[in-house]
Amino acid sequence: MIDMRARLAPPLPPGYFGNAVVRTSVSATVGEVVANPVGHARRGAPVAATSQGDDYARSLVDYLEGVDAMNLPRSGISRAHLRAISWMGMSLYKADFGWGAPAFMGPALMYYSGFVYVMNAAGKDGDLALVLSLEPESMTEFRKIFADELASLVVV
Repeated sequence: MIDMRARLAPPLPPGYFGNAVVRTSVSATVGEVVANPVGHARRGAPVAATSQGDDYARSLVDYLEGVDAMNLPRSGISRAHLRAISWMGMSLYKADFGWGAPAFMGPALMYYSGFVYVMNAAGKDGDLALVLSLEPESMTEFRKIFADELASLVVV
């Protein structure tokens, strides 16, 4: 998701309260992901995100005005796919409703398998939290591949 507040012309005012996000994505084949370090896959996302501007947002609004947005098809993705969604940099833990910062902030419900949310961890600068929605039979293989990738990133 891309925060469009500063990308609109004119930009939304600093005190704007509400959603101003659009979805974008990048894709890679299994071969590309396996043949490259984990960082390679994430480098495409900032390019896709920062290339979206006012024209893109307005075309999306035009499209949504012409359809029944509440009844757009929702579907999961096949077990062969994994959709990583970055919430990095979102100020999820700055909310204070009178009883202090939240212990966890993330998606309330995950409808489909194959989604991974990557976000900053609560109260730990530089740490990440992953929220996964995978089929149980996929978890063992994911855990192994993820652990192998993390081990390859460790600098001794």
